[in-house]
Amino acid sequence: MTLKYKKTYLKSSHSGFTLIEAILAAIILGVISMIAINSFTEQVERARLKRAVQSMINFTKLVKSKSMSNNSKCRLSVNHREGKISVSNELECAGIGSIRLFDSSEKSNGIRICGTVMTRNLDMPCEENIDGSDININGLPKELTSYEFSSTGHASIGALFKFISPKIKKGYCTIVTSPVGLIRKGRIDRNAQCNFTN
Repeated sequence: MTLKYKKTYLKSSHSGFTLIEAILAAIILGVISMIAINSFTEQVERARLKRAVQSMINFTKLVKSKSMSNNSKCRLSVNHREGKISVSNELECAGIGSIRLFDSSEKSNGIRICGTVMTRNLDMPCEENIDGSDININGLPKELTSYEFSSTGHASIGALFKFISPKIKKGYCTIVTSPVGLIRKGRIDRNAQCNFTN
């Protein structure tokens, strides 16, 4: 009789999962899903940054081309807070208008834009709470940075911009060199400096 009891007990103990096994499986699935969500969020944010930088570069190239074809100078202004680039001398450089660097639904959504006309300032501070943009007469960072193309396509005023996402701690730079008028994109390296070598 004791032998029969042991066989029945052993058979029933091997079917199904124990509570501990179920809890461990849930914890493992939770950790894996958190890693996947964080990775996805980082990829989305990185794509937003790249899209904003590429929009700026494309619009800048368009304005440079228009300034040469219209034989007039074109001045661009970047509003850091709104993420908007516009032609500020519409009379001389007509028919171009402005663009938003972010979709109207997303706005800047935490992405910080800093800008300066001092194009050698590759280590300009630009973080969530620090804005190293040019300073206005009140000692505050300017919300607008302007740069200008001559009728020959040269930049009479150059500019450097940093696009930073505090969410993923990554960023990109764009530069319009003066007087040549080169338009380049680079990455912000781990020393918070613009790197245009790639």
